[in-house]
Amino acid sequence: EMLGRKRSNSQPTARNTPMHLHKARSLLLWYGLVKPMIVKREAAAQTTMNKTTDNSISRRLFITGSLAFMAMPALAQDGDIFSEQMIWRDPSIPVAGNVKGDLTIVEYSDFNCPYCRKVFPVMQKVVREDGNIRLVYKLWPIFGPASVYSAQLVLATRGQGKYVQAYDALMSSTSRVTEAGADKTLAAAGIDVSRAKQDLQKNKSEIETILKRHHAQADGFSFQGTPSFIIGKFRLFGAHDEEVFKQAIADARKMLKGG
Repeated sequence: EMLGRKRSNSQPTARNTPMHLHKARSLLLWYGLVKPMIVKREAAAQTTMNKTTDNSISRRLFITGSLAFMAMPALAQDGDIFSEQMIWRDPSIPVAGNVKGDLTIVEYSDFNCPYCRKVFPVMQKVVREDGNIRLVYKLWPIFGPASVYSAQLVLATRGQGKYVQAYDALMSSTSRVTEAGADKTLAAAGIDVSRAKQDLQKNKSEIETILKRHHAQADGFSFQGTPSFIIGKFRLFGAHDEEVFKQAIADARKMLKGG
């Protein structure tokens, strides 16, 4: 099946946001302990993973009902894709920001999502100024074959220790990323593209498994498009300004400290 395209999460309109910080709090949805929903979402995620093929990711299996509560670390077992370990500290994904930070932000994104590119410098600024955030980029290629290729190639740069550098280069693109364009942009950023392509072929099964896992996690969290974020134990949808992210970070830290 051809790659299922989801909408990008745009900035909410002013009509829906009369109070800026009130909007931020209303968007932050803690994934709480709802075991029946967890079982249902995990089953749906597994179905999605089984349907995913080499160069395409199946359409999102939409789960109706409340979107407020998600799969819980408290109920997850070691190795479960919805455990805190696999959401926040997946050993397959290098960390940007402060690797020893006290808070983790996970971003699900696509290089051809215009709102991902829009929010990229905002998130960079917030993380840089905070100085104590672990930033984890999880590639969720939902905008076609070029997005899949780009995601695979960036994952293949891990052998060079340049995953974050490759991500930053493609997310800084001002135009749609094509396969040829991805090669050119990565080469200009100092990545050995020939080696990355060799590593992609050598590690293709592992790389595809990572992308399937990201897709299954995004389905499990009921994300409907990119960009989508996990900030501590909160979800945040869409491209926002730095004030919203800073409020989300403050609330997430408060929750993690038991406040």
